[in-house]
Amino acid sequence: MMIYMKIFRVLTFLSLFLTSGCGWLLGDEGFFRDKSGDYKTTPEFDVMEIPSGKEFSDFSENYPVAKVSDTLTSLSSSDAPRPMPMTANVGEDIVRIQKLADEQWALIEASPGKLWPKVRAFLIAANLSLSRIDARLGIMETDWLKIQDQELLSRFQFRIDRGVQRESSELHILQMNRSNDESSWPKKSDDLSQETQMLKDIAQYIANSSETDSVSMIADSSISSLGRITLNEDSNGQFSLSLTLPFNRSWASVERALERSLFEITDRNRSQGTYYVTYIGPKNEDESWFDWLWGEEKEHPLAGKKFFLNVQTVSGDEVKISILRTEEDPEFDGRQEQALLSLLKGNIT
Repeated sequence: MMIYMKIFRVLTFLSLFLTSGCGWLLGDEGFFRDKSGDYKTTPEFDVMEIPSGKEFSDFSENYPVAKVSDTLTSLSSSDAPRPMPMTANVGEDIVRIQKLADEQWALIEASPGKLWPKVRAFLIAANLSLSRIDARLGIMETDWLKIQDQELLSRFQFRIDRGVQRESSELHILQMNRSNDESSWPKKSDDLSQETQMLKDIAQYIANSSETDSVSMIADSSISSLGRITLNEDSNGQFSLSLTLPFNRSWASVERALERSLFEITDRNRSQGTYYVTYIGPKNEDESWFDWLWGEEKEHPLAGKKFFLNVQTVSGDEVKISILRTEEDPEFDGRQEQALLSLLKGNIT
């Protein structure tokens, strides 16, 4: 009987505790309440006085409050940062073969680290054994092999470089015939037709291959995926593009990019590195994606205006690209200059 009485008292106590204690545990004043806003009601205490004979350096705030300047920058709605405009490269194929004179390469929309295992997979599928692999340099070289209907044995070098745009790569192939001098690779392929066919085959394989998350950490860390082109601003507020490519290729790449960026090339002076261009602007409603920058005007404010586009070698394989109005135009400000160069930047490959 005593046992039942004790159990009854315990249950009674628990029932009272649960009915009255829920507020104590979970209510606004409960032990498990949300305390994230407690700092707002925490009283501020006087600064601790340093006892005589003690150095102030012995005492410091656990969480010092950083000083904030009371100088505010006035920003109008027109000065607010805006997103970059869309470019002609958006939605294109993941693999494209590009040519310049007798040079050709495959442009792949993937970082070098992601492209490396795809190239390895192609070589395995094609049953091509390798004599050299250097992920840090992005190079794979095959053994000598017999190509159908060819008298001489051949070997191939696959080289992965970073692309112009961020998260893109370039795949270059070099072919070599077996001869007396096998100590070094030629500067150009001995048989351009074999190089072309191999480039087409591997480009088609990469285009058809399923997406993979495989990444070569060595190639990814050694070959930058940040691209070769950047938008810079100097101390005078002038904008320009920095492109790490030889002048010959930069000149050709800029020409293609101008056409994609809604410019009309009216003349050119290659020796001076100058394109004479007219900005056409969107031609129809389908190209109204540029309206975000200029507002809802029916006609683009820069449409029909003429510009100089300068491509100048800075040093080695680096060029500087700048754009200038052909005549004095106070309305052409840094914001418009930056927007046109940003559009051009996204179309250079």
